[in-house]
Amino acid sequence: MLKMKKSFKKHIPFLLLILVIALVYMHPFLSSNASYHHGDWRISHQNTLVIMDKALDDGTLPLWTNLVDSGMPFYAIPDKPFLYPPLLLLLWFFGAVFAMNILVVAHMAIAGLFMYLLAFHLFQNRYVALGSALIFMLSSINLMHAPFWRYSTAWIPLLMYFVIRAFESKDKRILFSVLAGTILALQALAGGIFIFYYTLLFLVILFLIFKWMLAKNKVASLFSVLMIFFILFGVFLGFSLVRLAPSTEWSNLINRASGLDVEQSKGTTLSSSDVFTTFISGNAKGYYRIGFLGTIFVLCAFCFFRKKEFFKNNKNKLLIFFILVMFINLIFATGLFYEFFWKIIPGLNKQRHLIRSLFVYVFCASIVAGYGLLYLFTVLKKRIGAKPFKILFVILLALLVVDMLALSNVSERYPDLEDYNIVIDNNPLAQYLSTQEKPFRIHVFEVRGIDYTNIEIATIPLNVEETSHAFGGFWFNDYLHGFMSLAYQGDYAKIMGVLNVKYISSSKEINISGLDLYKVLPEYDGAIPDFIDGPYLYNNTKAVSRAFYPENKVLVVGDSESAKQIVRVILLQDSFNTSNTVVVRSNKDRVSEFNYDFLSGFDVVVLGKGSVESNVPYSLKKYVEEGGILLPNLIEGENSISAENLAKEFSLFSGSNINVDASLHYSQNSLLINNPSPGWLVLSERYALFPGWRVRADGTELDIFQADGIISAVNVPSNVAELEFVYSPKFFVSTFILFILTTLFVVVYLLLFWRKSSKQ
Repeated sequence: MLKMKKSFKKHIPFLLLILVIALVYMHPFLSSNASYHHGDWRISHQNTLVIMDKALDDGTLPLWTNLVDSGMPFYAIPDKPFLYPPLLLLLWFFGAVFAMNILVVAHMAIAGLFMYLLAFHLFQNRYVALGSALIFMLSSINLMHAPFWRYSTAWIPLLMYFVIRAFESKDKRILFSVLAGTILALQALAGGIFIFYYTLLFLVILFLIFKWMLAKNKVASLFSVLMIFFILFGVFLGFSLVRLAPSTEWSNLINRASGLDVEQSKGTTLSSSDVFTTFISGNAKGYYRIGFLGTIFVLCAFCFFRKKEFFKNNKNKLLIFFILVMFINLIFATGLFYEFFWKIIPGLNKQRHLIRSLFVYVFCASIVAGYGLLYLFTVLKKRIGAKPFKILFVILLALLVVDMLALSNVSERYPDLEDYNIVIDNNPLAQYLSTQEKPFRIHVFEVRGIDYTNIEIATIPLNVEETSHAFGGFWFNDYLHGFMSLAYQGDYAKIMGVLNVKYISSSKEINISGLDLYKVLPEYDGAIPDFIDGPYLYNNTKAVSRAFYPENKVLVVGDSESAKQIVRVILLQDSFNTSNTVVVRSNKDRVSEFNYDFLSGFDVVVLGKGSVESNVPYSLKKYVEEGGILLPNLIEGENSISAENLAKEFSLFSGSNINVDASLHYSQNSLLINNPSPGWLVLSERYALFPGWRVRADGTELDIFQADGIISAVNVPSNVAELEFVYSPKFFVSTFILFILTTLFVVVYLLLFWRKSSKQ
């Protein structure tokens, strides 16, 4: 024990230097309100924590959020750190903004400290280990990447340390495999989905293959490789499935359902003209910069290939591995041969932008640069002696810090930090909306498709709900392409109104039926983009209430695609008035599956493809006999529907919806309605699209139907005291139990191992 303490003391100055550099350079973030105001930093990452913080205050996780995308699953977005232990702890004490900033600083230090640990294990030289640590911790991935990505990449050195030790220590192989699996899971829990994927692919799996290929006894080595992999991967799944599995509930509803095609998956690639700027000079494209000196040290490492005796040590053979991975990663990032890899490697078709994988290059280059420093260390020590050498080496490391920091391009990537509240307090549009009676939604007129509005940086903290989102490179097909696109094909105000969009903001005056100019607000010079502050605010006179009982009801029955198309045609009819009528899409394909009592609740029943078998069911015949309108009327020999017939029927409808917004009681993942009236209750919420939503009337589960192409409807029975909607994504409960069991297993195993070791 005394020997260990004495040995550790030698490392203290180097470890303190790493901490000091991290604190000094990142000290602007040690402020409770320091923030950037555009890009992923604020829109996606910081806003995620704002929503998460609100949920934790309510004692729950943000399984769902109403604040964006007209309501969407939130926890199941896999690239968010909802169960990342350090974040949960800091959120509890410091709130969203400061917690994220503290972790940015902490993870720079973590990256440096664990790279020092790994490098010292490989080189057994404190100065060289410090050099590797400085290159990695001060590389652009830790200076310029978005916060959650930094959290994830910081753990790579510790992960590889445990994987390497698992091979070296037969008696501790299980221990280090368990620890490696835990760290890999931390990467996923931190929100680095693509980072853990590429780490597993390029570093862990390729390392296992490399070690097997070097082994003399291939059979015994294969057993070791498989043992390490299955323990590592098993622990990883036990911890991380709670974050990865819930998204399977809706993964078939998004644009990535069947994966991205080759070109979409490639996205941004590394071009030959960008090599210098990406890794060395550090202009605005230099997200993976290791600097001038870092690159020189990498080149110096190749000098070891002139010394065959160097590679007699198995640990030194890792230089070959890290160089190979560097070149493989470079080729991969260019997109060369990518179609071949895209076809054969599982999960690759879900990834986007190959250039993002270059954090692997940065990590490997930091290790290889360490080998280069080791070579210089050996040569200089022999030629100039120990004392002059140490002075020269310290100067060299100081120049490395200058190269990595003073010559970096952080200021070109982000503007100076500003107070978090500036863009909230100075946006008159967001401030005004926050004072209006809720619930309602706002839509930014300039936003079409998947554009990020940036208005979220002000609306989310102020609890103002909107129709778009910036929380990942995905979108829901039925929402964006299926429904929102209808606004540009027909009555804009009516379609937006279905989503309870009471307000439309615009940077210019617009003339659209149903939109009345409500207010012209002062403009905010700091708005990015400039349309997020309006200044023109329009009142949508065709917006429906958040909850209402419609006067007239239309049922569409048929197979999924047929019913969808019919509903869209109905919505585009000028005579279809959402202020008094709703169209409900059946949750069953065949009309024979409904009895007369159900059908009688509708004024019109529209039949689509596959809705009727060879014989018209009795329930449908009775429905027509009792005065119900059937389109097409099969009983009278009709077999098709015309737009004219639809328009004629809808023009006869009158009355108005009954608004019941006042009875709604929202919480983070649920909605409670006390003493609802019987009948068809329509909610301007997207609950019907997601299987995780359940509704119970005094404990009895009811069906949720899709209404008006995108919102939800429930047939409320009589004498209900409490109607409760609750969201719990598929697999969440089971995988959370698995997470707890895995945690218990790892803790118990580590305690038993420690107890056994302490006795020896």
